[in-house]
Amino acid sequence: MILPWTLSKKGTLFLIPSGTSHNPDIKHLFVVCALNDSDAMLASVTTWTNHLCDDACVLGAGDHPFIKVKSYVIYRKCRIEKCKTLIKGVDEGLLIPRDPFSDDSFTRICEGIEKSKQTPWKMKKAFKNWR
Repeated sequence: MILPWTLSKKGTLFLIPSGTSHNPDIKHLFVVCALNDSDAMLASVTTWTNHLCDDACVLGAGDHPFIKVKSYVIYRKCRIEKCKTLIKGVDEGLLIPRDPFSDDSFTRICEGIEKSKQTPWKMKKAFKNWR
């Protein structure tokens, strides 16, 4: 099967279900920050709410069509997923692919992984090894 998207470390984006029992249809934007042969590192983008938000990578409406308000990357919640799980999620319609970030925005996101004090050391190490 030929897919209309490709899983790449250059900012593949997905809308991933992240709702609660009260609002199960919520989906958050996740970006693939790094990739090896079997795994992908994902970071979530969410709305900026207050001064406690991580300012390592602040994004705005011009950074991606999906982003409408001031947002940021939640580096403390970076995670690693199997590539085959992501592909299966898209095939099953659970994950919704989106256009990638611009080169400039993606560079800022990647720089934030190392810049953020909230990025788990395991994620920083994986990112450095996979780049």
